[in-house]
Amino acid sequence: MRPNAAGRYFLAVNARLCIPRSAATGVLLALVAVLGIVHPSAAQTTVAQAEVCPEGRISRIDIDNGGLGPPGQSPTGIVGWGFRMANHLHVRTRPGFIRGELLFEEGDCFDPLLATDSPRLLERHSFIANARVLVQDDSVGGKVVRVETRDQWSTKGDLGITYDEGLNLESFRFTEQNFLGRGLFVEAARYQRLEQRSKSFSLSVPSVFQRTSASFRIASAPDGTAFSEAVDHPFAGDVGRVSAREAFSSYPALFAYATDGAEGYSHVLVAMRVQALEISAAARAGDPGSSLVLGGSLTRQSYLPEEAQVAYEGKFDERFAPPGPLVESVGRQSASGAVTRLSVHAGIRRYSYETIEGLDAVRDEQLASLGFFLGGTVGKSVPVLMPSGAVALHDFYGRVHGSWGLLTGPLLLHGGLTAESRHEMGEWKDLLAEAEFVTYVRGIPGQILFLRASGAGGWRTQLPYQLTLGGREGVRSLGNDRFPGGRQALFVVEDRITFPRMPQNAFDLGATLFADLGRVWPGDVPFGTDSGWKAAAGFGLRIAFPAGSRNVWRPDIVFPVGPGAQGSPIFRVTFELNRLRAGFTTPDAVRSHRLGLGPDSF
Repeated sequence: MRPNAAGRYFLAVNARLCIPRSAATGVLLALVAVLGIVHPSAAQTTVAQAEVCPEGRISRIDIDNGGLGPPGQSPTGIVGWGFRMANHLHVRTRPGFIRGELLFEEGDCFDPLLATDSPRLLERHSFIANARVLVQDDSVGGKVVRVETRDQWSTKGDLGITYDEGLNLESFRFTEQNFLGRGLFVEAARYQRLEQRSKSFSLSVPSVFQRTSASFRIASAPDGTAFSEAVDHPFAGDVGRVSAREAFSSYPALFAYATDGAEGYSHVLVAMRVQALEISAAARAGDPGSSLVLGGSLTRQSYLPEEAQVAYEGKFDERFAPPGPLVESVGRQSASGAVTRLSVHAGIRRYSYETIEGLDAVRDEQLASLGFFLGGTVGKSVPVLMPSGAVALHDFYGRVHGSWGLLTGPLLLHGGLTAESRHEMGEWKDLLAEAEFVTYVRGIPGQILFLRASGAGGWRTQLPYQLTLGGREGVRSLGNDRFPGGRQALFVVEDRITFPRMPQNAFDLGATLFADLGRVWPGDVPFGTDSGWKAAAGFGLRIAFPAGSRNVWRPDIVFPVGPGAQGSPIFRVTFELNRLRAGFTTPDAVRSHRLGLGPDSF
């Protein structure tokens, strides 16, 4: 029998978690005592306490690895026949994989915390739609634990078709997220949206050993080949004590500055080769749900840009030399640079969880994090591992991140802040900040009111940075890349309505009424402008297929509204973007972050 999972992480820290009587446990306790992690008497006390299980021992674990869709809610008719055929062909997640993700096993002392934490570990896998742990007495003082899971379709041939200022085939993916039911991720993909183009192959193994995953990706793009690999041992739910990661990537990046009519061309394109290396580790101390994270990392980043080119009418595959001098800020933001940093990370985490139905999907249940996280990173450049051809940066680096969640009556509140900057040659540079405040208002059956206020900005930027107000992540009545700027404010309100269950139960259907209000200010970025306040309003459908899916497609019609409103209504078919599960970000700001590593990353 492998050592109790809780015992591995909480040994001599939280003695209430019992440990099976085994030779391995005795050896481990002896090593702990010898190394001085705890006093020998404390180790003996832990052994004595391990003999008693206040909640009883787990006598049996039953695994019910369900198929596709909620039990007892299969569609009927022709749709039902197709659904049952798909379920028959689908390879269910194997019981052995599910057992490997649990934080307990037969013979362990039962702990309610681990029974609550284990479903969260299972649901982090995209191919598991729902997981729960049920417990009952076994009539002899022990516990019988039943683990029930429900799968999502794991084999997908995904045509990412959107209608956004015209019909677009944004992506084509053939993905197996759960190969042979063992959690292996395999994907071949083609992606094309705006300036981004790539063809890629990805492979990920979720558990090489002891919850350590490994991933690999290779891709080709017009500007070169991309390669990335990572080996990651994350914290195991709320009880994990150690996290470590090694990752390397080398890829071509194409940064597109929008001009929005300020010049004869539509975009300035800066192609660059980016390399990033990370070796990091962290430890967590304290009780589950209330802990302190301490970590360190060695990171290296390098940026080798090429000469800027221009594109006309958004045709990114056709690039030309600039017809004249570019604005000074383009040159300032496209200089080469490389830096290796030693950093320390510290954070405080206090979280509990609540299961809520229909927040972002139509009917899917998801866990909402309640509590807060506050952490920071400080780093110093060191003159090692410097690539040739790039200017070495000598700086101090700092990053802070905080987020919180609160459930009070019908309100679910969420907020977050991330800011980073570096200090070089006596001044602060590349100060980037993002913040958001989100409210879900529940209480009316079949209806959720969603409100979001967000802001992002950059100051003294010397890295590629520009925000835009238009597009599906901004004011949705504006075309892509409209109104570039350096600082942005955006407000979104949506009334999300869920319709009664559809006949044959093939999919979930809802509707939405929404409005956007936003503005950008020029800042110090290329082609920055003051847009003034721009507003939009619209309505659409929300479709989740199959029923219970967490993925939501949205056909919307959006109208420009307010003083000075111009333009025609825009029809968009996209996916749900404002989602608590995915986190709230400003995509234009995220693409400029330096690695983004902090205590919240472990």
